[in-house]
Amino acid sequence: MSDHTIEKLVVDGPDVWALYTMEGTHRGALRGVEPTGRKVRYSIVAMYQVDGEQITEADFVSDDLRMMRQLGAIPS
Repeated sequence: MSDHTIEKLVVDGPDVWALYTMEGTHRGALRGVEPTGRKVRYSIVAMYQVDGEQITEADFVSDDLRMMRQLGAIPS
């Protein structure tokens, strides 16, 4: 569905934060919404804990409200 673009990357020792822009076309069911064929663009912040060359923890926060509005699932 999407292309990922890293907009910003911050590294502080073992902590890494990344701001991604996601872009794509809604071609499959997603969070209960059947495919719409609509294009979407929204942000995700990823937080990683790194040990050596391994990611040991990861957490993500995405702008689901913006994505669902673009899909027409929530009124603007």
